[in-house]
Amino acid sequence: MFPRAVFAEQSKITIYAVNYPPYSIEFPPKNELRGFDVEVAIAAFDQVGIKASIEYMPWSRILLRAKQGKIAAVLSCAKAASRDSFLYFSAPISNATNSYIAKQSYTGKIPQSLLDGQGKKITAVDGYTGALELKKAGIPHHSVTNDEAALNMLLKRDFDFFYSNREFIEYIAVSKDLTSQLKYFDLKQKNFHLCFSQKWPDAKILLEQFNKGLSIIKDDGTYDRIHAKYK
Repeated sequence: MFPRAVFAEQSKITIYAVNYPPYSIEFPPKNELRGFDVEVAIAAFDQVGIKASIEYMPWSRILLRAKQGKIAAVLSCAKAASRDSFLYFSAPISNATNSYIAKQSYTGKIPQSLLDGQGKKITAVDGYTGALELKKAGIPHHSVTNDEAALNMLLKRDFDFFYSNREFIEYIAVSKDLTSQLKYFDLKQKNFHLCFSQKWPDAKILLEQFNKGLSIIKDDGTYDRIHAKYK
């Protein structure tokens, strides 16, 4: 049991995210789907008596403010060695497929691993785990500030690959009528988490409470019902 005073102090939490459909959707369409990671986070916290709200800002600013201890929680967040020093990671809340994304007209060698991108012209979004993985592997790439810029670079300039999350790009491609222009070379899956700033008061307690709520909604079927709406 946690002290009663802790519950009183932690009855609300603000989670920060970027527009990253279908995981988090800043401007929901008419069906009001807010993103399955958003819905899961809110539902899990609700089970432990904590009211969660979502705010949106650029990813680089979110990570900086989390590192400074100015915000409590970050969504959706993948593990990376560079984040271990300032974030706690929840149990997995969803997953994503890392892919080299190419134009439909691409006829070169099919990549089977990240290192197969060596010698190719690649773009990735600065600060995302994809760019961090490329940097760690020593694979040259061109960094851009957001996914739309990366897609434009892939489709309109002589780039071979955009390294990103397949599920997100597929969602964006449908909304922009780009599905027929892209092909995907899947490499591996990674987990997404709700992350907590290590400098935030009672961050470890919030982490434990969230994991408890997440376990409850997985056991009672709420988690599966949320994800079913996005299929």
